[in-house]
Amino acid sequence: PVTIAPTDNPSTDTKKDPITKVMPTYIPKNKTKKMLELTGDPRSVANTRIRNSAIALANREGNRLRIGSLNIQQPILQLDSIAPLLNESWILPDNSTPDKPGNTVIVGHSYGVRGGKQFKYTFFDLANVKTGEKIEVDWKGKTYVYEVFDNQQFAPNNVWLEDDTVESMLTIYSCGRYTTAYRQVVRAYLKEVKDMSMTPRN
Repeated sequence: PVTIAPTDNPSTDTKKDPITKVMPTYIPKNKTKKMLELTGDPRSVANTRIRNSAIALANREGNRLRIGSLNIQQPILQLDSIAPLLNESWILPDNSTPDKPGNTVIVGHSYGVRGGKQFKYTFFDLANVKTGEKIEVDWKGKTYVYEVFDNQQFAPNNVWLEDDTVESMLTIYSCGRYTTAYRQVVRAYLKEVKDMSMTPRN
């Protein structure tokens, strides 16, 4: 059975996470939309052109997301909307970036549908990320190392998860496994910043 977390902002909760002993402090935005899901056809000619251009930029700047336990090494695309996204990751344009304080939000698909068939995408196994695990983000010459403090399911109306935060942190989310009924959300605090030239590559 799917466990949907409550819609209340947990930053007001007395529950403390085991890694940091404190939950992030969110700065509310005025938003009414749901958390993102796939819209339109990412394989259209226009979206393919946009996606290829964003991939080229990510490769030039060295912007990548790495989740070791899931064998994920994906370019981080800078896009105006989720429409062109396929099997990559996307940094939300209205949020922070790793080189700035606040909440960096990265989104990706967990599955796709084509010809009536469902198939796995990048974040299909996002639920398997463990508390205490390290996630690395390469961003414009630096490697930002984050430590996971929370991984759970939230109903799509929990848009506060995209809000900025006082703390420097990373939020990664996707739809569930073959469902849009919830979002799988991983949250992590920034722990270390390194020069990319000092970061080992496989």
